[in-house]
Amino acid sequence: MPKYNYFCEQCNKEYTFNISIKEYDECGGVFVCDVHKIEMKRLYGEFSVKTARSSKEIVEDIKREKNKILEKAKSGNMSTILDIYGE
Repeated sequence: MPKYNYFCEQCNKEYTFNISIKEYDECGGVFVCDVHKIEMKRLYGEFSVKTARSSKEIVEDIKREKNKILEKAKSGNMSTILDIYGE
């Protein structure tokens, strides 16, 4: 679930909201400080994506799959050729 960071200038405090993208869209990205009843500013920072495999492993898998497809096309596999070039 995404985390959205906001800052209240009156409190001088950062708040983090863990809500879905749908919920974020529904509220229009507007969050109001509970204490001061003012709209808070969104903070933008670093983000990361966690995958089960490294980028190097993913690239190697893509290369292997590409080579399989090329071998099928070179051998005259009509199904593969039609998938690549269309009818």
